[in-house]
Amino acid sequence: MVDEHEADDVVKERESGHITNKMISDILVTCFEGGSNYWVEEVRLPDEVPEGATYASDVPGLGGTIQVVDFEGPRPVDREIMVQGIIMAANYMGLSVEDFYENHDAESADIALQFALFGEIIYG
Repeated sequence: MVDEHEADDVVKERESGHITNKMISDILVTCFEGGSNYWVEEVRLPDEVPEGATYASDVPGLGGTIQVVDFEGPRPVDREIMVQGIIMAANYMGLSVEDFYENHDAESADIALQFALFGEIIYG
């Protein structure tokens, strides 16, 4: 018999397409290196960076929170909101999460970050 928490984990994995820390990091680095730099003014690290994080893009996948700053101020980015943003972007583009990840580029990575932060595309 599967306990309630295990069942919840299976459902979340099915919905997320098993989004890994590497997927989150790769999508964020694509944003920070070009996809979102027309609206992201700064990326701030937390005071304590999770073990194993080499770059700001690694932090959310490892359980930390970074701050993405736009003209309205800082916005928190953690694993949970990135998972939701990736799922929303994949759905928006009519792709599975795996296909979205394998084919992401600067534009689609930016879409994932915007969905994560705003729940919609608000920039370009």
